Amino acid sequence: MYIVNSCQVLQEYQYEAWGHLSHTVDGNQNQTYFETDGWRKINKVLYADGSEESYNYNAAGLITDTIAVQNGEERKALPLAKTNS
Repeated sequence: MYIVNSCQVLQEYQYEAWGHLSHTVDGNQNQTYFETDGWRKINKVLYADGSEESYNYNAAGLITDTIAVQNGEERKALPLAKTNS
């Protein structure tokens, strides 16, 4: 799927065989990749600049926290959902 403005591609979306988003390409050809788990939930996003974000889920399938890595530095975000652990 392409989003186009005045004959210029602004964003391209690529999907895997099962119809889930695999990566995007912006108008500057920067690619962002999405890794999924066995339930096809996105668990990692890999950006063109080398940074990445990882997502952890609870048993209900809600994101509990995120971990961002940029320039080799890892930073964990505050929990987003309550877990029953």
